Amino acid sequence: MDAPFHILRVANEPRSEQIAAKMTKEEATKRALDMLDKMPSEFRKDLAPLVRSGSKHGPYLADYERAVEEYPFLALAVIEQKIEDITRHYEAEAAKAQQMTEYFTKPIDEA
Repeated sequence: MDAPFHILRVANEPRSEQIAAKMTKEEATKRALDMLDKMPSEFRKDLAPLVRSGSKHGPYLADYERAVEEYPFLALAVIEQKIEDITRHYEAEAAKAQQMTEYFTKPIDEA
């Protein structure tokens, strides 16, 4: 692995070990894959150092999935750091959806 991987691993090792003490690898993998699937793609880039990809076009979802399967505890530790940002993202989307719902439920002839 390269330097970005090692930097990420060292920075997140204490939390990764705490997670590993509380979850099996299978549980961690399932949770990390579920979170990866549900998180907005712009937040996946934080997991890029875990990806082994020779792709010129930069990791695809399948690349992230393989990385999460290989390093589930580390992936969860990295994702955990972005939970507030991800939550804010979805809260903003929910607020926008509410505004659009209100807009489109008004009668057509009202301004």
